[in-house]
Amino acid sequence: MEKQKIAGLSMTERKAKDPLLKNLIKKDGVFCFNPNFGADQEDPIVQAEQVKSAEDRLDRFVMDQYLSNS
Repeated sequence: MEKQKIAGLSMTERKAKDPLLKNLIKKDGVFCFNPNFGADQEDPIVQAEQVKSAEDRLDRFVMDQYLSNS
């Protein structure tokens, strides 16, 4: 049975060649940096009001779930 290849490489070849894949398989921590993160925002820094708004929405969601399961 012929091994399936992805982009011309077998899984064994891909594991040997790709350090990110090695770390994922070993379940090591992996950090992925997105250089474009926040590029579409005027101010990529999270403001206190945004945190409070998100906290309020989460509280409402949790309370709604709690009340619907009672």
